[in-house]
Amino acid sequence: MEDQTAEQKAIVKEQEEKAKAAAAVAAVTKAQLAVFKVHQQVVEVEEELAEAKKTKEEKLVALNTEKTTLEGALKEAKAELKKNEVQKSGLDAALKTTTAKPEVTRITTEITKYTETITTITTRITKLEEKSTKVATGITTVTETLTATIDELTKKLEGLKEDATKDEAAAAKAIETLPGTAGNKTPTGGKKAAGPTTGITDVATTIIKATEEAKNKRIQCARATKRLSNQKDEISTYITNTKEEIEENKKQATKCQDNLKKEHEEYAKTQADANQIASKDPSKYEELTLKLKALQLQLEQEGK
Repeated sequence: MEDQTAEQKAIVKEQEEKAKAAAAVAAVTKAQLAVFKVHQQVVEVEEELAEAKKTKEEKLVALNTEKTTLEGALKEAKAELKKNEVQKSGLDAALKTTTAKPEVTRITTEITKYTETITTITTRITKLEEKSTKVATGITTVTETLTATIDELTKKLEGLKEDATKDEAAAAKAIETLPGTAGNKTPTGGKKAAGPTTGITDVATTIIKATEEAKNKRIQCARATKRLSNQKDEISTYITNTKEEIEENKKQATKCQDNLKKEHEEYAKTQADANQIASKDPSKYEELTLKLKALQLQLEQEGK
């Protein structure tokens, strides 16, 4: 009878030990899962932070390169403007001291051409300045927006790392409750629980693998999205610049056609006047011939 009672007590005790071990394993598994989860969040935020820093750097490099290009174009355009203004000023001064009609006509025509060129260059300078302002605004926006994003992600990452440290400490403490560990020694003469930690390693390995796969997929997706965004921006910029260039060329071609038409009309009129005057007053014919030569030269230059 006493042997039966002792055996029953041993069975109950073994069941209690097994239940205790199972509870300890469940607690450790839960703690480990929390650790892996927070580590996954750390990895994801680190990726977001790295991507934000990279995006900021790439955008700023592109914008600053464009800024440098525009500054060079502006400098060149302003130099060209100054050169044309100096030429026009010289012609304006010459016109004031010239009395010969053919020379007056020639100088006036030249002044008109320089005036039109100055207007075209001024328009180009205005557009370049508008683009420069837009780029400067873009630099400011990118700097402020992405700096704020980077600061926010940095703060979030610091918080997650603190959580990770706490969860790791809690997981380590939970492991100490397992039978056979330093924090839970099996009493002398007692039975050692068979495999109380079975399954923990497998769970950890599975979670780490899943985390790594999710991380790789996220990186690939982020890179593909970035490439697509960059391609869209490049195509949009190219189309806009091409349209502007086409419009500018159309305006220039129209001006050239109008100038050629006017010069042809003036040439025809002067030729008719020369023929008429030559028959009446030969002394005037030489003056008109010089004017015709000047107009012919202008026509040839316009044709080039």
